[in-house]
Amino acid sequence: MQNERSPGPDNITNEMLAHLGFQAKRKILGLFNTSWKTGLVPSNWKKAILIPILKVGKPKNKGNSYRPISLTSCMCKLMERMINKRLVWYLEKHNILMDEQAVFRQFRSTEDQVAYIAQTIEDGYQRQQHTVTVWVDMEKAFDRVWKKGLILQLMQAGVSHNMLKINNSLLEKENYPKYLGVTFDPRLTWCKQIETAQKNAVRRTLLLKKLAGTSWGADMKLLKKTYVGYVRPVMEYGIAAWGTASKTIFQKIERV
Repeated sequence: MQNERSPGPDNITNEMLAHLGFQAKRKILGLFNTSWKTGLVPSNWKKAILIPILKVGKPKNKGNSYRPISLTSCMCKLMERMINKRLVWYLEKHNILMDEQAVFRQFRSTEDQVAYIAQTIEDGYQRQQHTVTVWVDMEKAFDRVWKKGLILQLMQAGVSHNMLKINNSLLEKENYPKYLGVTFDPRLTWCKQIETAQKNAVRRTLLLKKLAGTSWGADMKLLKKTYVGYVRPVMEYGIAAWGTASKTIFQKIERV
């Protein structure tokens, strides 16, 4: 992993990972092995910080003039690299990849593709035939990939069950729609909503602490009134919907 790379939402850099001790690295390996066996990854690994980069010669006032750069978790990228090595080894060993594919393959390069096209055209000249080429530039190619179809192809190629599960988890997008300030999840566990409410409540509580200390600042009555009007609404908003959450999940916000 290269140093001096910007971290993702977890703020863990490649330098931090490189300087970890033996025991810490074992813990991370244990986390990777657990993800490998269960097919689950931390939700934070699926998030990214988007940095818009203006394309050369494009107007600044148009959204499609910018190229989004995603800053993702370095921990996730480290595990993806390990998984990729296993997957590529399997695909190469069993000759599953097309011979014409050169990109992302060892000892291959884009020059192979250029040489192949040039040779094909030259062969056409020799046979006194026309060569027709179709040049396709796919916009947002990665986002347009049929994820379930990709997993199906890997399954048909005989890729291991663990490999299928972990790839499916990494490709799967989080589905947490927000409606009028309340975050829904597919099974209505309300984990995401309570997690968000808890973070916002803690942030506001920390601001309240700056208003008073043990021997200075606002009196208790004013602080309590401020807490009821400033912190509690964040905690209780939408409770008519998410009040059915399990006791274990509910306890998270009760601790604030």
